[in-house]
Amino acid sequence: MKVCSSLTITKTRMTIIHNPSTPLHLSQDLAVAIGMFDGVHLGHRALIERVKDVAKARHCPAALITYDNHPSLALRPNEPTPLIYTSNQRLSLLEQFGVDYILLFTFNHSFANQTAEQFLAHIKNICPFSYLNMGYDGRLGKNRSGDEEHLKTLSKRFNFILEYMPAYSLDNEKVSSTAIRDLIRAGDLNNASALLGRPYSIAGHVITGKKLGRTIGFPTANLLVHNIVTPPPGVWAVDVIWEGHKRQAVANLGVAPTVNTLRELLLEVHIPHYDGDLYGKVLEVVFKRYLRPEMRFDGLPHLQAQLKKDVHSAITEL
Repeated sequence: MKVCSSLTITKTRMTIIHNPSTPLHLSQDLAVAIGMFDGVHLGHRALIERVKDVAKARHCPAALITYDNHPSLALRPNEPTPLIYTSNQRLSLLEQFGVDYILLFTFNHSFANQTAEQFLAHIKNICPFSYLNMGYDGRLGKNRSGDEEHLKTLSKRFNFILEYMPAYSLDNEKVSSTAIRDLIRAGDLNNASALLGRPYSIAGHVITGKKLGRTIGFPTANLLVHNIVTPPPGVWAVDVIWEGHKRQAVANLGVAPTVNTLRELLLEVHIPHYDGDLYGKVLEVVFKRYLRPEMRFDGLPHLQAQLKKDVHSAITEL
């Protein structure tokens, strides 16, 4: 995946352009879709494949326009919508679909105050497009005033084809990021995974911890969990994936009350019989099965005894 700050692009693979402000030097109009694509779920997949099909038929590049933060972070900073995936994990998933470009904007107050007309004029100036897909309920502009009727009028003014797709359903249930968040919060990861089209996971960089787990024979790789929706706290049987490796493991999602006084949500992963250095590496933690709630123990020996049971349960029953 290539992240590009230059405005003249030699395209070899998918190119991500952060907050473009001046015209890109493209030889063809684009086929584009606009959305948050949080979760990159089955509905998003169908939308992206539609844009790619249109691009192929029109012999032009396919592009996605999205945001590096959820709009609610700017509009409701005290109660932002938690994301299903971090921005990096979402972009990694989008890369797999083989679009040509992603225009990644920071959604701030200035951005939010644009009218739909101003936004489309800006996009048209940066990267001329001849086809726009808004999904099934997409809106643009300040206060989401750019609804389908208004965008139809603007499509004539700006000379592009506008398409809205029907909502994507699975087993008569509409697939949406909201539904997936609710399932994750409830711990129903089987149904969340079905709507996502892949096993539910959390990915992030391993940070340096207190290294207390190492002193009792259970070293952990620690990931901070910020601004994303999470399943119920507790101990989980998981798979861990990094740099082509995949290992069964056990993870604690919570605040580690026995040894931690900071009360900051943390994902601690213990990979049995692994003693390599994972600091700074990106781990994907795939949640498989809930084992037990998070508990506070009367001292490290009791914690150590329970961790042995957790590892046995996670590894032998997966």
